[in-house]
Amino acid sequence: MKNGAATADPTDSSAGPPAVEIWIVRVLALVAVVLSGLLASYSTGGGVAGCDSLGGFDCSAALESRWSVWLGVPVSYVGVATYAGLLLGACLVGRRSAAVDGAGWRLLELLAPAALGAGVWFTGLQMVGYAPACLYCLAVHACGLVVAVSVAVARWRAGRNAQSAGPAAIAPIGIPATAPKQTAAALAPPSLGAPTLGGIVTVVALVMVQVIFPPQMNVIEAASLADDLSIDVPDADPPSPAPLFATASPAVSPIDADEDGYDGEGDDANPADAAAESVRRTRSTPYPRRKPNGSRIVSLLSGKLEIDTYKYPVLGSPEAEHVVVELMNYGCDHCREFHPVMEEARERYGDKLAVVVLPIANETLCNRYVRKAIPQSRGTCKLAKLAVAVATVAPEQFPRVHAYLLEGERAPDFTRATIFAKEKIDDVKLSNELRRELPLDKVKAFIELSMRLAPNRSVRMPSQICGDTVLEGAPNSVEELCEAWEKFLNITPVVASR
Repeated sequence: MKNGAATADPTDSSAGPPAVEIWIVRVLALVAVVLSGLLASYSTGGGVAGCDSLGGFDCSAALESRWSVWLGVPVSYVGVATYAGLLLGACLVGRRSAAVDGAGWRLLELLAPAALGAGVWFTGLQMVGYAPACLYCLAVHACGLVVAVSVAVARWRAGRNAQSAGPAAIAPIGIPATAPKQTAAALAPPSLGAPTLGGIVTVVALVMVQVIFPPQMNVIEAASLADDLSIDVPDADPPSPAPLFATASPAVSPIDADEDGYDGEGDDANPADAAAESVRRTRSTPYPRRKPNGSRIVSLLSGKLEIDTYKYPVLGSPEAEHVVVELMNYGCDHCREFHPVMEEARERYGDKLAVVVLPIANETLCNRYVRKAIPQSRGTCKLAKLAVAVATVAPEQFPRVHAYLLEGERAPDFTRATIFAKEKIDDVKLSNELRRELPLDKVKAFIELSMRLAPNRSVRMPSQICGDTVLEGAPNSVEELCEAWEKFLNITPVVASR
């Protein structure tokens, strides 16, 4: 004792806050901040290091799911703020100032329930399969669960220590009376109150908003994009010579043939007959109306992007009044779910609307922005090349092949997809086209465009260029998609909604 003031014994576990639990909170909160920051800086082009290579975990898919955002903000950003607050609160607790110590406990009281509830919620989503399993996400949530328990134990022990410390010592007679300093042991945590309620309300709001209000499509205006977004495709290379022993092209059955007798051999058709055929087709015909050797340039994004609707895969007529450009990936779950939605919406506008499809791939084989292999995207470079080749050789068959590549939960392998395509179109022509470099060069050009549409990151799949805007992500319904088209394209339906 000195000048009547009690001094705390640093070896006495009752003198000060429970150091073990507080240090656990500090360390795990720091770990969670780092992991959340890594997830926040995630780029769809490169995957998350150390996650995609582990069986059963797909951080890329998890961070692209509907559960990865809250009120339009990535939950990883919210995680960084939450765990940074927990780290700050844990560092403030244990100071010899009642005000500072109390502020630290209040931060822990507010954020610990939020971390606990969010950990239970997101872990549960991954365990039951609603959200893809993410190793780093689970690690963050595990930190949150342990932090919440540690804070509860620390509060209980701190309160018990403060009660056992007793009143401050009284100065002996003959020594000037001074106000004794309150020791750390006497600083009991404040009673639970509004901050605890605020943390619980935050968790409830997180769950309710994610369930009731799924994320909306993100709108990128043309003014925020680069001035030149042109697709730089090299000049066509000469076709490869036909193989010496070419197998005969399979005959087209009446089922596969057009209802008007079209047999899929448009390249050999007489131009005059093809022109008459184009005029004779009606809106109900499943194949698009095309002009022989046609070309039509469509200007988008305030003139920053020009597309030749005859040069790329298209759903609908290249001569349609309104044109939407879709960027998609055959390995993307959202793209697979979106395709039937888009097709149902497209039916409402008949020949007034066409969708130019630009398939891209997140695979090291053709995407120079991908730093490591992503299992879900394996084989997508070849599938994208196949789709472009089909659209070049037999554009009227592209919708069928495109739909086949998007059927089911996963994309088919390249061999099965090629066999399906060759059942619809000329075997030799497709084989020759696949041997050329041009289809893959086009896919690489589509990838470059996608990178320029979302500076500093990869654009979310699927995305659509509608007039002067880019719509990122899939809509939640056919009605939402139609509303977006009608807003940004000024188009009206020709078929009433069902």
